[in-house]
Amino acid sequence: MSEPSESEKIEQMLSEEAIRDRAYHLWEADGRPEGNGEVYWHRAQEEAKAQMVKSQAQGVAEAQAAAEAEPPAKPAKAAKPKAPKAPKAPKAPKPAKADKPAKLRAKIDDVAKSMKKAAPKPRAAVPGVKSK
Repeated sequence: MSEPSESEKIEQMLSEEAIRDRAYHLWEADGRPEGNGEVYWHRAQEEAKAQMVKSQAQGVAEAQAAAEAEPPAKPAKAAKPKAPKAPKAPKAPKPAKADKPAKLRAKIDDVAKSMKKAAPKPRAAVPGVKSK
């Protein structure tokens, strides 16, 4: 099977429905004459082809204008060699896991002591009032 020609490709690209609609409008504009359906079909097809060629030409012109508007690329600068970095000082060792519970216990004790200090003192018994 041979590959379709350029004109066949264009015709395939044109929407049959769009051509049909345009042919109908042309036919209506001429007063709906009898027996000239093919004439309007071919006229609509030619208009569609002309429109496609015009839009393709406009796209090419825009692409050329954009290419001409771009400034030429600057040559890349040679990268300067970097000096090797000095080794970092070793980090301090983390505390042993056994130390963490002892520190946590000390914090809990501190919080408990401060709560005892902030606790309200019991009131003196009021005569005639029974306590619960």
